[in-house]
Amino acid sequence: MPIGLFKNGKTSSVVSIDIGSKQMKVVELEKKGGEVHVKNIGYTSTPPESVVAKEIIDRDVIAEEIRNLLDKLKISNNYAVTAVGGKNLIIKNFLISPSESHEIEERIVEEAQKVLPFDIETVFWDYWILPPREGSEDIPVYIVATRQETVYMIEDSLKFAGLELRILDAAPLSLINTVKFNYNLDPNRNYLIVDIGFEGSSFITISNGIYYDHQDGDFSVKKYIESLTRFMNISYEEAFQYLFDSELPSELSASFETIVNGLNQSLADEIQRYLSISGLDINTVFLTGGGVNIKNILEPLKTVFPDYEFVIVNPLKNVKDAAEIEEKFDLSEKEQRLFSLAIGAGLRGLEIATETLINLSPHKKVAKKIKIPPIVGNLIAPLIVLASSAIFVFLMNHEQNATYALLQRQKQEIEQEKKLLGDKLRIMQEIDKKKQELSQKVNVIKEITKDRAFYLEVLNDINRNIPPNIWLSEIKEETEGGTRRFLISGGAFTSVEVSNFMKRLSASKNLWEKVDLIFMKKNEFQGAGYLTFQIVLYPKIGGETGGPQS
Repeated sequence: MPIGLFKNGKTSSVVSIDIGSKQMKVVELEKKGGEVHVKNIGYTSTPPESVVAKEIIDRDVIAEEIRNLLDKLKISNNYAVTAVGGKNLIIKNFLISPSESHEIEERIVEEAQKVLPFDIETVFWDYWILPPREGSEDIPVYIVATRQETVYMIEDSLKFAGLELRILDAAPLSLINTVKFNYNLDPNRNYLIVDIGFEGSSFITISNGIYYDHQDGDFSVKKYIESLTRFMNISYEEAFQYLFDSELPSELSASFETIVNGLNQSLADEIQRYLSISGLDINTVFLTGGGVNIKNILEPLKTVFPDYEFVIVNPLKNVKDAAEIEEKFDLSEKEQRLFSLAIGAGLRGLEIATETLINLSPHKKVAKKIKIPPIVGNLIAPLIVLASSAIFVFLMNHEQNATYALLQRQKQEIEQEKKLLGDKLRIMQEIDKKKQELSQKVNVIKEITKDRAFYLEVLNDINRNIPPNIWLSEIKEETEGGTRRFLISGGAFTSVEVSNFMKRLSASKNLWEKVDLIFMKKNEFQGAGYLTFQIVLYPKIGGETGGPQS
């Protein structure tokens, strides 16, 4: 029997990953006798600029950090689950009447093409069918979709870390799983989840015990830090520490409280706006995400909403031996609060506390099971006949349809690869042109500066060490504080290529004292992504002062 599977095919243990802009969280959950156990849990800092707006920018760096964390936690299970969020995640719902239930698959595809804002061929999407609400015979259907490139970047990051992406859930649904698992929700009441992340926030409503709606907002931990650094003239690291942990110097207390309380009030205003447009009667709000640990975050909320209950979610509240988590894994209560999304995705993998079993993974292992709720009245007999016919046709054509779907996916992947290669070819042609221009400039310099061996050696060394996918736009010399240095500006496809360029230059021990990166940022050219960068080189020779003093 494969590791991590029950005999009925359901998972007994999963590794859940939450790749955030500030931290990456990993938790290994195990299901035993109806109870959920935490086998391993931990987190690490996300490398700067590798995740932006919930989108992975540098998959190689992310994969390496995940692999290091898995090794540290001694996790060998490779059954991975995670969740996708952000502005590219779409969740739509609609109703199907009982008379349409015999053609439900065709109806779902037709509706998906209507409600999704993207071309259906460019997204991965899934659906789930729920029982009719009390007093209604209409069947609720949920459709969830996100861009294919987002999914592939997540899948590749986990694959390079040694994991297999089995289930890709939607972040709002995972957070609902966490809340339902740990707190007793009344199915007749409405609830709001406010997830405060490092770069953004989400407002998620629950009605009748299931997902109702969600909206993403710009309110974030980053806003607090930027305001503190700007108005208090302190460093980024100081602002972060003061915001969550460290005691403030007395001379900074008044300014700090004014800024933080103002931002906390802004959060209350955001919640007020969302509640006013939701149209739901809500008086309980659950807070999740790293922002729940901000000092005094509850005070303005209780002031603005005196009749509301605000709950800071403990995602490990109902796991087995929850009281031992802090000592066993060296995780404080505040650190445990960071795992709401990871726990919810893990519960989805174990099929615990879940209503909407969504899977956006491009390689689903199990076909969608369509469960039609019982239909009352005189529709029963004709629907049985129609359902029997549909099942017969489905069974006869299942294998053929599966093969066709596989070929369609392969065709889409080939088309995407062709487009990507075409974009890269245009950029490579531009790179070759710039390299030829640079080579010509070097030849001209050789002719007019024969007596300046130092500059010739510098240019030759730079030109010799440029990797294939790097192009340079400018090389200039300057002196700073009596230290001579050379600034190199250029572009590349990935940060790895920039790193290789710097390593090659650093290997020229007889020429360069030190090689540093000044900046690197993401850009686009004719639809293809690339990076621009600037590095600085301090020469060993050719100058009176040499490199920087240590």
